[in-house]
Amino acid sequence: MNKADRPTLKELFEEFRLTQSPFERWKLFKFFEPRDAMLVYMPGQSQSGLCMAQELIFTKMIKGNEEERSQAITLMKWMTDHRTHLMNVFKTCKPFDFWHDFSFLTSGEIKEAAMITQDLFIVFNIKNVFSTH
Repeated sequence: MNKADRPTLKELFEEFRLTQSPFERWKLFKFFEPRDAMLVYMPGQSQSGLCMAQELIFTKMIKGNEEERSQAITLMKWMTDHRTHLMNVFKTCKPFDFWHDFSFLTSGEIKEAAMITQDLFIVFNIKNVFSTH
């Protein structure tokens, strides 16, 4: 990924697929447009697992039969419904907003916040990620 340019959504997806926590890559949050992704609260999950699930969901949405498409849409809705906790507590689920708030914290404060943020994960707008294939 060329750091001088804004990474593509596909490049961001690949970066987050390789990590367990999006907060290991929180500086990348500044590149997200509101329509690109959201943060969700999902204890017990992994970022790489969620990315793999989203890729499978997208495949079922475009190549699956009617029942598979319906199941994929239901699963994606279930994932995105996990943003409610963040909206109630933080009033936002946008990665850019979290990046902006975290950019004012000291490294010690960021380490303290790790316990709070360890169950926050990125859910991508998969139609935007894979529309470039």
